[in-house]
Amino acid sequence: NVFPAIWWLLDDDQTIEIQDDDVEIRALDNAWASIEAGLLKLRIPMLFVYPRCQNHDSCGGLRDEILGLANENDQFYGIPDDEMAALLPETWLSLREGNNPSQEDIEALRTSLNTDRLVLVDITMADEIEKPLRILRVDLRVIIVSLLKNQVLSGSSTAGFVLSHVERRDMYVYWYVTLLLAALVFMILVIRVK
Repeated sequence: NVFPAIWWLLDDDQTIEIQDDDVEIRALDNAWASIEAGLLKLRIPMLFVYPRCQNHDSCGGLRDEILGLANENDQFYGIPDDEMAALLPETWLSLREGNNPSQEDIEALRTSLNTDRLVLVDITMADEIEKPLRILRVDLRVIIVSLLKNQVLSGSSTAGFVLSHVERRDMYVYWYVTLLLAALVFMILVIRVK
C-alpha cells in the first residue's frame, strides 16, 4: 500500500506527533519525556547525564539536545563533551561511542563529580521511513551505572515517533484530486445513465 492510513490525514493517531521541521529533535523530545518521567520517580537529588550516539549524521545535534533537555530540570546535569574530556582525557571518546567505562574512568568520575551514579543515554536513530510519508523513530536506552560498585543499577528504553508534516501537505492535494476525479467520474456515469 503506497498511501498512508487515513487516520494520519485526519489527525486521529495520538501515537505519532506531527511536525513541520526538525523531526529528529521532536522524536528525541518525545522519547526523553518518557525517560525523564521514569528518572524523576527515583527521587535522587542529582543525576549526571551523559548522552552517547554513533553511526548517524546528526549525532552531535541529538546529543546536544539531550544535554539541553537534561539541564532544563534541576535534578539532572548534562555533562558536555568538553567537561567529559577534562575528566577522562584519554578515554572519553570511547565512552561517547558506547563503550563501558573502565575502573579507572569510574574512579575519576566518582571523585570529580562527587556522585555515586552516572546516567548513560544511548541514542539510536532506529527507523526512517521515507515513503509515502516521512516517519522517524528515535530509540533511547538509559543505563544507570553505580560508580561505587562498577555495575549497572538500572536500565530502561523507549522510543519517540514523529511524522513529518512537510511531506504530508502534498498528500492533501493527492486526496483532494482523487476525490475530485472520483466525483467527476460519478457525475459522468450518472449523466450517461439518464
